[in-house]
Amino acid sequence: MITLLLIALANAGELEASLHGDVKTFGTAIFPYEHILMPPEASGTSVWNLRLKGEARYQDWVRVEVHHVLNSNLGDALALGGFGSTGVNVVAPEVVQLGWEHDIEGGVSLTGRTDRANVLLRAPNVDITLGRQAVSFGNGLFFTPLDLVSPFSAATIDSDYKPGVDAVRVDGFIGMTGKITGVAAYAGDWSADGTVLALNGQGTVGVTDLGGFAGLIRDDVVLGTTVVSAIGPVGIHSDIALTLPEDDDAYLRAVLGGIGRPTGTTIVSGELYLQTMGAADPADYLGKTLEKPWAEQGVWTWGRMYTALTVTQELTPLLSANLASIVNVEDGSALLLPAVSWSVSENTDVGLGAFMGLGKRPGEVDPLTLIDPTTFQPLPDAQLFNRIPLASEFGTYPMTVFASFKAYW
Repeated sequence: MITLLLIALANAGELEASLHGDVKTFGTAIFPYEHILMPPEASGTSVWNLRLKGEARYQDWVRVEVHHVLNSNLGDALALGGFGSTGVNVVAPEVVQLGWEHDIEGGVSLTGRTDRANVLLRAPNVDITLGRQAVSFGNGLFFTPLDLVSPFSAATIDSDYKPGVDAVRVDGFIGMTGKITGVAAYAGDWSADGTVLALNGQGTVGVTDLGGFAGLIRDDVVLGTTVVSAIGPVGIHSDIALTLPEDDDAYLRAVLGGIGRPTGTTIVSGELYLQTMGAADPADYLGKTLEKPWAEQGVWTWGRMYTALTVTQELTPLLSANLASIVNVEDGSALLLPAVSWSVSENTDVGLGAFMGLGKRPGEVDPLTLIDPTTFQPLPDAQLFNRIPLASEFGTYPMTVFASFKAYW
C-alpha cells in the first residue's frame, strides 16, 4: 500500500523524496563474577547495524516514512533487565511480520526488520499517522513511568531509535500550545491484554507545560500527569503514573528531575524515582521479573526508590566525557556508567564506555536445590527465583565494557 502511494505521488509531479541512513557497530564484553547466575567465563558480542531511511512528502498534507534495519550479530551476552543491550536490535510485536532471521555457521546471525512504515496525513488542526511508528509519552530521562509502549532501559547502550510499533495515532492541535494525542497500538494480540490505548493532552501556562494521561495498557488502567517547567536556569520535569490493575493492587510510579548548565561546557541532570510495586527485600527481586509490569510493560528496576545523576563535560569541542550513576536507595547498590564520546567528523562518532554494578553479590546457591528431585529438571522460574538469594540489585550485575562507532549520511 505504501509503495502504491509513493508511485501515485511521484506521478502527481509534486513529490519530495529523500534517502539517508546510518551504520553502527558495537563491541561489548561482559566480565562475570563466580555465581550460578553468571556464565562460566567472559563473553562478548559484535553487532553491526545498518538503517536505511526513506521519506517522501507531497505538499503539506501527506508524508510517507519507511525504515529498514539490517543487523549482524556474533556471540551472546548476558542481559539482566536490559543491562548492556546495544538497543539496535530491539523489536516489538508485529501485526504483519516484516522481519526475517538467518543463522550462519560460526555463531553469526543476520536479521532484518522494517522498523518504520507509516503514512502521515495532515488536515487543518489534525494529524493522523497510520502504520509502524515510534510512540513515546512523558519526559523522564532515566526513569519513564509514562513511556509505556516499548520503553528502553537506562542501561541500553544506544537509544537513538525506539522500536516501531504498529499503531494508529491522531494528534489534534488546539490554539497555540494545546495538543491532544490518541494512540491505539498493537502489543502482541487483539485482546485487551495485548493492546495499548492511550490518550494524552498537554498545554502551556507561562513557562510551564502541563499534561494529563489516561490509558488502557495491556488491560490495566493507567492515569498520569506530566509537568515541564523551569526554576531560573534549571529545567525541571515530573511524570506520575497511577496503575489500576483489574486483579491486583494499585501502584504508583513517579519521577522528579532537573537539568542545568553550571558552566558553558558542563551539563548536570538528576532524578528521584519511586515505584511502589517494587520489592523491599532483595530476596524478592528475581520474582518481580515474572510479574506483569516487568514482563510486559518495560519496567526494568526491581526495588522501590532510586536516585540518578549524570554529569557531561565537554573536554574539547570534539571530545566529551560522561559519568552517570543510578542508586537503589534502600539496598545501597549502584550502577555506574562512565563513557567518552569523540566526534571524529560532522557525521561520525566513536564511543567507549562501561556499566559497573556495585553492591553486595548474591549469596551462594547449592545447584541441587534448583532441581526437581522427582523429574531431575530445573524448577519452574517462580520456584527457582525464590531459591537464589540476592543481596542487592545492582550488585547482581557484572561489569560490561563497550565500544561503538556511528556514521550518518
